[in-house]
This record gives sequence, structure tokens and C-alpha cells, in this order.
Amino acid sequence: MKTVKSRILAIGIALLVAVAGAAVVIGYANRADQRAVAGQQVETVYFAAKDVPAGTSAKNAVDRGLMTLQKVVAKGVPGGAMRTLPADPSGVVALDQIMAGEIVLGNRFGSPTAVTTQTGVPAGMVAVSVDLSMPAAAKAYLRKGVHVAIYDSFNARSSNGTPKPNGAHLTDDKTSLRATGVVLPDVVVLDVASTSSNSSSANSSSSPTSGPLMVTLAVKPSDAARVVHAIQTGNLYAVVLGQGASVGADSTATDNSVVGR
Repeated sequence: MKTVKSRILAIGIALLVAVAGAAVVIGYANRADQRAVAGQQVETVYFAAKDVPAGTSAKNAVDRGLMTLQKVVAKGVPGGAMRTLPADPSGVVALDQIMAGEIVLGNRFGSPTAVTTQTGVPAGMVAVSVDLSMPAAAKAYLRKGVHVAIYDSFNARSSNGTPKPNGAHLTDDKTSLRATGVVLPDVVVLDVASTSSNSSSANSSSSPTSGPLMVTLAVKPSDAARVVHAIQTGNLYAVVLGQGASVGADSTATDNSVVGR
């Protein structure tokens, strides 16, 4: 009986020694960490705990645990590090992929329209090409990155009310009332190429000034079918938007309203 009690006592003493030893190690480690940061300023910044895919909103990245706040020594924090979320964390997205382990910089987030995939198409958008025969005066301003409005001229179904296309090209029925309306009030040009030379000007500061143009636009998927239909049944025209300019989506003109306003 004494032997059993002695063994239990020995085991108890061994456990106490082990716990005490662990406490000493942990205490030493904590003191070492304190010595390491002693006299150094610590900042709290956002850190990429996991890869943040391009197009992910700042709010989504935090909600999913892709980005977390961590304390780091101030001298190791790069300029522009994200310390707080933007005022509208749902309205800004990662402009490109943020790799796990990175201290997140504020300029890694921006407008969703600035995000591009590997194909060069903005995230969430589709690219559609439109064959345009524009006057040379307008071509001088048409280049990659500018904003344009796309108009469609068509034979109207009825002369009463808002003009509706009747499905015929302008040359199919010259007796119909002709009308022009807005298909896309504001879209970004991804590429401009001269169809006569097949030479793209997307990477240059100027656009072709002669011959028809093939203009590639970034449009919302919901608008793609409308654009394709307009290409097939109407005559498209693009106008370049200046700073602060906007085009009403319901703006129309007919044979009866072009003059005598």
C-alpha cells in the first residue's frame, strides 16, 4: 500500500515540476518578446491572413477573415499601410490579388471599374466590339480609357410616343420614321483599332484618324444583349464624353424632332 502511495506521490510531484517548468518557459518567452519590442512603437495594421482575390471588397475581405488587424513594430510598417477600413468598405475592391502574409496597403484598393482580369477586361464586365464609321474629327479623341456614349439609329415602329425599333435597318425601309436613341450612356473604351489596317492603337496616345474603327467596350453583362442586338439591327455611333459630361439614357431624336425644337 505504501508502495502505491509512493508512486502516486512521485507522479504528482513530476506533474507539478512539469507545470512549473512550462510556466518558466512561457514566462521567459513573454519576457523575451517584451525585450524585443521594448522602446519600439507598435502599430495596428491590416494584414493579409489569406490570399485576397482581385475584385474582393474590403468589407468582404474582413468578413471572410482574409484580412485581419495585427500589431507590428512601427519601423517595419511600410508607408501607406491600411490602418482603418475606407469610409465605404463595400464600395472599394482589391485592384489585384493580395498575397497572404502581406501588410495591406491602402492603394491596393480602389474603384471596381479599375480592376482588370488577366484578359484586360474589368472585373464583373464583358468586352464587346463595335464597328464604327466615325467622322475624323471624333476619331482624334477616341482612344483606350476614354468614356463614350453609344447611340443607335433605327427605323421606328411608330411615330407616336417614345420611338421603338421595328427590327429593320435604316436601308431596309426608307419610308419609316427614323429615330436615334441612347444604348449605353457611359462606357469605357478598352481598345481602338482601324479595321482598314488592323492596327490597334490601344497602347498609344492617339487613335486612327482615317477609315472605320473597331472599338471594344467594357459593358455590364446585363447590357451585352442590348448592344449585340443594336449592332445587328441598327447603325451605331459613339460620342466621347468630356470631364463631368453625362448623357441621359432616355435621350432620343426622330425625323420630326431634329429641327424646329
